[in-house]
Formats: sequence, structure tokens, C-alpha cells
Amino acid sequence: MTRRFLVKSSKRLVTGGAALALMLGTAARTEAVPVTLDLANGNSTVNICVADCTGGVFGGVNWNVDGTNYLSQEWFWYNTFDDKYRNSTSPPLLSPYSTQSIDTIGGDSTTGGLGTATGSVTYSNSSISATVSYTLTGGATGSNFSVLSENVSVTNMLPTTYIDTNIYEYSDFDMCGAGNSDVANVSGGVATQQAQGGCPTGPAVMSLVFADSPASHFATDDAGSLLNLVNNPGSTLNLPDTSNSGPGDVASAFQWTTYNASANAGSDQTKTVYLTKVIAPAVPEPASMLLFGTGLIAIGQTARRRFRSVA
Repeated sequence: MTRRFLVKSSKRLVTGGAALALMLGTAARTEAVPVTLDLANGNSTVNICVADCTGGVFGGVNWNVDGTNYLSQEWFWYNTFDDKYRNSTSPPLLSPYSTQSIDTIGGDSTTGGLGTATGSVTYSNSSISATVSYTLTGGATGSNFSVLSENVSVTNMLPTTYIDTNIYEYSDFDMCGAGNSDVANVSGGVATQQAQGGCPTGPAVMSLVFADSPASHFATDDAGSLLNLVNNPGSTLNLPDTSNSGPGDVASAFQWTTYNASANAGSDQTKTVYLTKVIAPAVPEPASMLLFGTGLIAIGQTARRRFRSVA
């Protein structure tokens, strides 16, 4: 909260400077202040930029667990085009093959954050609405364990059409800090990222991403290349289902394809994907990983119930 106050105070100073510049007959420029959801619970904090982000980098940009940041960026992209376009030569109501970060929908509205365990952001216009909700469940101090539950919902706001929707999720973790070498793997609908050979300093920690809704497609790759692919998946709109990448600066992504009815068609109007992301001590043995993953699913479900009771 202190950081937000300082930012706002700085903005007032800039505004005052702009007035002085106008009095002196010179031009002055003000810059928008980033809008963030700042979550905190147990041994963990998460910072999510949702509007006016520095350098245009949206989404989760910091996940600090027991004093170490393990996250470079996580966020959501989408693509929609109307069913009419698939079955006729008529111009589509929505632009085909245009994949965009969900923040480009516009009209952001936030709730929560400010150092609490939950927060959400909604973007909406006359055609589409998207909401991302977060619940952070930190572990005990020194456990190197933390869970972030995410719900992303995309709603068709058009009154007279059906649309196809692709939702893309991107996760770029740095398990031993920026510049160190990680490996990424997707198996059984779970994306795992950990340092190649363990971290040179500190505990060996890994990240996991898994969803209640089975993904239609997935990918792992160099972080920059995968981010470019999520932004530009090509005419098929599908991720290539590559399951292993690294060692290097790697990332993972999931894709869900759905069919959303119009605003007049009731329950099919909205598609919601539930994700659980975890920072945890590395568990290399396959049998231990299976048991560990089962426990994480239970934790993720508990976190989602906690968010729904608050919302």
C-alpha cells in the first residue's frame, strides 16, 4: 500500500509540473500509472499488472516465495471469430485469426488486491468480456511452497451470433533466477518447469501448472519464441503440442478452444477455465511426483472454494 501511495504522490507532482510548464509556454508529458493487483498470503506475494503496464508487459510479473522471485511473466491471450465466417463468404463480425492479449479488450475494472489473498480484473466491450480472478495460498515460512489459483472467463456479448473462442495461457518461470537454465515439460495436462541439474544456490524448486478443463493444445519452447507464437499462432490458431524444451530460458503454454453462444443463449454464453499454479520444492522421483501432484490438485480445489466464498 505504501508503494501505491508513493506512485500516486509522484503523479500529483507530475501534474503540477505540467501546469507549470503550460504557464511557461512549454509542453510537458504525463504518464499513466500502472494498475496492479498485489496479493499476499503466508510466505508469498504476487504482483499482477492489469493496465498501463510499464513496457507493455501485462499479467503476473512477480511471484515471491520466501524472498525469491520465481516468475518472469504469466498472462492470457484470446482469439474469437463468429460462426458465420466459417460457413459462408460473408465478412465476419469479429476479426479472424487476430490473437490478442485479453487486456486489449479494454474497460478494465479491478476488485481486491491491495495485499489481500484475492483479486480480479474484468475487461469488456460491446462484443466480448473477460474476467481473470486470483486466489493466493502461501505456505509456511521457509517451506518454498505457494499456490496461485486462477479462473479466466470469456463471455460472448454479441446478441445475434455464435463465436469460436480460443483462450491461451502463457507461463514463463525462472526457477533459479533470470539467466539460469531451466527445462520445461508438459505431460498429462500438467506443465512442469525446473532448473537443469538444480539451482546453483538455494533450494531446488519447481513450478507446476494444471487445469480442471483439459487443454485442446499446448506447447513448450524458448520463452521469447513461445510468446511470439501465442501472439501469432498462424491460420490454424493452434499451439503445436510440443512437450519438451530446454535447457535454456524456456516457457510453457496451454490453449482451450470452445464454442460460445450469443448473449441470448443462456449457459453457453461463457467459457471458464480453472488453473492451479504451484511453486514447490523439487520432487524428482516419478512416484513421488504422482503423489505430490494429487495433493496439489486438492490444494487448488480448496483455494478455488476459498475464492468463491469471498467473491
